[in-house]
Amino acid sequence: MDDSKFAEFEITREESRGVREEARALRAALRDHRELLRLARVEAAMARAELVAKRANQSPLNGKIDLDQSRRTLGGCFDAMSDKPPAKPEVKPPESDEARRSIIEEYAADLRELTRKLRQKLNS
Repeated sequence: MDDSKFAEFEITREESRGVREEARALRAALRDHRELLRLARVEAAMARAELVAKRANQSPLNGKIDLDQSRRTLGGCFDAMSDKPPAKPEVKPPESDEARRSIIEEYAADLRELTRKLRQKLNS
């Protein structure tokens, strides 16, 4: 077999070392990107948790217990004790739709901000 055919495919030790160093650098960059993605996931989870907390603070009950609702939830055992007729379901005022829309818009803005920060980190 003629070795001259394969001479163009032979690499020197320096080239081999350069390829290994480049591979190490790429693995390090991949680790950094994975870490950034993990941090972005944590930040997104924290933003979701804050949004849930905001929603809980904006609920109509706001930590109060509606006894009529709890009686309906527990079943008919309290009905005999109550002189009051069962309450009609409450109709949501239009403000609640606006509040819900504003919460969703805040959440979307937070996600856009997190995405922007992640892109900046990945590009730098």
